[in-house]
Amino acid sequence: MAISNVSNEVVFGEESTYGTLASTFTEQFGAIESFSYTEVETIEQIGSVGSGHNPLRNEAGLYSVTGTLVTKPTKAALPRLLELFFGTRVDATDYTITDSIDVTSISAKAQHSLTQTAQITGIVFTTISIDASKDGFATISMDYIGQKLTVATETVSYTQPTESLFSWLDIFGTYNSNSVEANTWTITGDWGIDAGQGRGIESVAAGSRRLIQRVIKNNLVLGGNVDLVVQDTNEMGYEDEKTDRTMVLTMSRGTDNAHVFTLTGCQLDNKASEQTPEDGIKNFTADFVALDISITGDL
Repeated sequence: MAISNVSNEVVFGEESTYGTLASTFTEQFGAIESFSYTEVETIEQIGSVGSGHNPLRNEAGLYSVTGTLVTKPTKAALPRLLELFFGTRVDATDYTITDSIDVTSISAKAQHSLTQTAQITGIVFTTISIDASKDGFATISMDYIGQKLTVATETVSYTQPTESLFSWLDIFGTYNSNSVEANTWTITGDWGIDAGQGRGIESVAAGSRRLIQRVIKNNLVLGGNVDLVVQDTNEMGYEDEKTDRTMVLTMSRGTDNAHVFTLTGCQLDNKASEQTPEDGIKNFTADFVALDISITGDL
């Protein structure tokens, strides 16, 4: 029987030990747009002297799972998603997120057919893209790497969020302490995670020879782009020795719902503006890179 996408469900839970199926699946990640999973398995055909014109055998190598989670976060989901990618979270009156090499792994169960789920263990998020818009929705897209996928006979149901989503936002900030007004902005991060670096060289459990045994974070590469309203303080022009700046980007949905992204060591690239005779506010766009990030927001 053909199955419609309306039957799709996916649930998530934090693992106590990397690669061990979570005991509970209660993580709230907002209004999920999509969740994909791909088994990555290197198969090499081996030839041998005397085997004739056909390869001797197929030899399976390193196995892992990759995919992407795309979601519209809620106020409660946002800090959790940021924590899972960046690594460290402290809650007080506000939450604070900082980047660290701490790794938190999660499990997922995705409804693969009407009676079966794809159980994916050892999921760690490797890249992130945070998009905010003054006249649309904020979205988060996160790539992941996982240890193993197995199929189980069961059904699951995701608890849909009741909180409001981030839409029609106030998005603004500062660059080099000068106020900026934004139409859209995107922040990206990439930990440079390689499945091969997590391959076990120590004694591993029986049946796990080809699986990654851990996930290792490397250098965090930060970047993104901004579309700003042109004001008197927009920065353009040649500098022989460029100076690192601080960029602060805020997205806010009304009272007690502001989330502030502070990027230090920023440099702008591909700065562009356009002269036209059309009505409308003049825009300035630029890509940027950054050395570090911290995030605070209302709980």
